Amino acid sequence: MATQDVMIIVDCESILKGVRDPASQIFMFADPSIVLDGQGTDELSIQVNNQDIIRWFVFPKVMQVQGSEDTYAVLAVGNYAWDQSTLLKEWTAYQGNGSIWTYQNDGVPLTQGQDVTAKRVTDYKPYIQANAALPGRPDPGTKQREAYYFYLNIYKGNGNAPAVKDYSWDPYVTVYQP
Repeated sequence: MATQDVMIIVDCESILKGVRDPASQIFMFADPSIVLDGQGTDELSIQVNNQDIIRWFVFPKVMQVQGSEDTYAVLAVGNYAWDQSTLLKEWTAYQGNGSIWTYQNDGVPLTQGQDVTAKRVTDYKPYIQANAALPGRPDPGTKQREAYYFYLNIYKGNGNAPAVKDYSWDPYVTVYQP
């Protein structure tokens, strides 16, 4: 059992302007070893092994609204029937609490031969995960493919309510029994 990560980049600005075109607004990336087709598109098709864990991390394409202090955040919506997928089970949301390296100070000029001091800080990278599960007792070499729906809420600024609710599209997963 391996853990496979999928990164999703969302063009929040375009979506907030009222455009609904996942092909130009959603960019999905995974390790090339599991990508069957569509790297960098909304139609990412991946193949994972039976019992692998898949984690989806979602990030805005632009973190801060240009000319404003407002920021964007994107989270998977939790009120849909995620568990109705045939091949993806046990959907779970996580805060993604961890730590990252960042610069000690802001605005430090980068000059040749001078190190910039780094420090660890607490960080959150929320994600959702599901377990890839072929039904029954699959024979070696068995694989199944399905489209699954992904739902997002987009938050802008300090408001508690999403600026965009239930944005969705349908990428693909193939689950393989080695």
